[in-house]
Amino acid sequence: MVSDVKAGDVLLTLPPNLQLGVGTKGVVYSRDLLAATPPALWSARLGLVLCAEKARGVESPFATYVDQLPTSLPCCLAPPWDGQGDECVALAAWPPTAARAAGMRRSLRSLQSQLAAAAAQ
Repeated sequence: MVSDVKAGDVLLTLPPNLQLGVGTKGVVYSRDLLAATPPALWSARLGLVLCAEKARGVESPFATYVDQLPTSLPCCLAPPWDGQGDECVALAAWPPTAARAAGMRRSLRSLQSQLAAAAAQ
């Protein structure tokens, strides 16, 4: 049977155990690293969970999904972590935005240092 879909109609419900996240049952990650990551940085917290699932390999229930993700993500917020420069050529025409992106990169580098220290304990 075919019918129109009304605005607000639920088309699909994804059970919580199929959603990769900090609270997903069965997902294994470092609670120390998660505790060292501010809750406001939800994307970094999700990244920690994703890294943990990647490390589990085929043992992860999310292995098929994780294997489909790109291995690198070049963008203005995540330039190579080689410590060389803080510029983003793509934002050169927008100095205020470039300055904000540079500030975000500095914050992310600081967080990375804190998480590396927490992981080493």
